[in-house]
Amino acid sequence: MDIERKSNGQENLAARIIPRTFAPASNYSNTYNMNNNEELISLLKRLHEKLHQADDNKQSSAVVILPASLRTARAKEIWKKAQDAGYIDENYQPLLTRTQAAVFAYEMAAKLKIRNKWKIFESFWNRSNMRSNYYRALYQQQYSDFVDELKKL
Repeated sequence: MDIERKSNGQENLAARIIPRTFAPASNYSNTYNMNNNEELISLLKRLHEKLHQADDNKQSSAVVILPASLRTARAKEIWKKAQDAGYIDENYQPLLTRTQAAVFAYEMAAKLKIRNKWKIFESFWNRSNMRSNYYRALYQQQYSDFVDELKKL
């Protein structure tokens, strides 16, 4: 039985993915012969295994390189205290809300006398609009409590 187009003109998901992913370019088509269920199951199992292998390789090869301004002796003390407090993970990535992470970046940069804080932290944490998040935090009630906690680092 071949997979057919739905009445609205859209293809079934398997018909879109399987031929283009696993068939040679010359065999592209909009349908996939699904008479052989064993072949399809085997194909899906191989895909599943490859995805897990890719995830395992990505996790095991992750090496964190801190920017120079964030790997000084004082910075390492702050990172350690922040990890102990549960603010960041073992890869120095924030476990905080966006506004709290922006406040953390601001306070850490102030302690380390870093001038281009937003550029450094946005690049390192792969985030954007941290300055806006910081100013949004200024108007939130919990801001002052969180800043007090950060001053202890």
